[in-house]
Amino acid sequence: MGQHVHLAQPPLSLIGAEAERNVSFALALGDMLPRMAFTLYRSQHWVKGITHQSGSGNTGYLPTYTSEQGKKRKAIRPVRAEIELPEVASLVNGRRG
Repeated sequence: MGQHVHLAQPPLSLIGAEAERNVSFALALGDMLPRMAFTLYRSQHWVKGITHQSGSGNTGYLPTYTSEQGKKRKAIRPVRAEIELPEVASLVNGRRG
């Protein structure tokens, strides 16, 4: 039949080298993940004291849907962003979570 694979923790003498390889991979993968950034695309002065500014986008290597298979299967969660505003600004349109 099938081959049985026994998974166990590596010997203590090998853990350092194994961890080093895996940490490098995990950090490299983290650098490729989607990154949402708020960039000013458009600025309009509507009335005295009110300015409309908008724009956001993905500056990471991978798209926000991360895989074509996930996109095809519609298994992608919507992108959520958290915006911290300075005291002098307010969110006029959108949703507060």
